[in-house]
Amino acid sequence: MVDVQAKVFLHARVGKLGLAPLTSMFLFGPNQPSPTLNYRGALHDSNGLSIHAGNGEWIWRPLNNPKHLSVSTYSIENQKGFGLLQRGRDFSSYEDLDDRYDLRPSGWVETKGEWGKRKVELVKIPASRNQR
Repeated sequence: MVDVQAKVFLHARVGKLGLAPLTSMFLFGPNQPSPTLNYRGALHDSNGLSIHAGNGEWIWRPLNNPKHLSVSTYSIENQKGFGLLQRGRDFSSYEDLDDRYDLRPSGWVETKGEWGKRKVELVKIPASRNQR
């Protein structure tokens, strides 16, 4: 857990400023099976984006491995938090003794105070479909 307090000083015009970026990997899983024969049922660090909106609503968007770059934007009023979560914790879902995807940590960002209307952006970059 990390508590961050920061002031941002812009020295040039910025078209888009991103705060609290997270990164993850999704190659395949139950909602998008491997295109080639694979003994593992899933191979991903997280399987979805979760957003806790200021009105108390919880939003869940499952991840996938797109064929082309994909950007989804969610406008949220006074968001309470967002993150990339690994919800499946059963070893039998991954069956990988080397990489232990069942033990991968989730990333969660919790906002403090009133942030007003902001956006959470999910950028999905295609990953190589050649698996080890």
